[in-house]
Amino acid sequence: MIKQLTHLTLLAGLTLGQAAADPVESDYYKIDAFPVPDGIVMETSGIEMMPDGKLAICSRRGDIYMLSNPYGDPDKIKWTLYAEGLHEPLNLAFTDGWLYCTQRGELTRMKDVNGDDRADIFETVNDGWGITGDYHEYAFGTRPDPNGDMWIVLCLTGSFSSQIDYRGWCVRV
Repeated sequence: MIKQLTHLTLLAGLTLGQAAADPVESDYYKIDAFPVPDGIVMETSGIEMMPDGKLAICSRRGDIYMLSNPYGDPDKIKWTLYAEGLHEPLNLAFTDGWLYCTQRGELTRMKDVNGDDRADIFETVNDGWGITGDYHEYAFGTRPDPNGDMWIVLCLTGSFSSQIDYRGWCVRV
């Protein structure tokens, strides 16, 4: 009986000790939750802090939103649709006065010129890689490196080859 009680006590102590030792994300990162307004389906695929303190967030579904007052009172965060109709944007980077967005088929830069938090100018920076329509042809971008270049990883379609150039490569733009 004593032996069983000892084993049970040891097992309980190990279980409680393990549970207390399991880390959670908030042990390492500050987590801020942004309430998403009704009618917006947010599948966040890129985040960029803008120089004016706004937060740009893109959705895999093709939209970019500007959040005003992102670290203030959550009830006072204002969501403005900055751009829409993009092809699966998976990165945002602000540099040289432009917001850059890596889409499935191109690297685009955009700018709000009249101050209404909506992009007015869209320019294709590079679209030198193709797409076939395969659902796995993602393009992941980076922030500019120290030379000002952006690196874009072009995923394959789940196979070891592609019908078009540069899939499976990391390209410098």
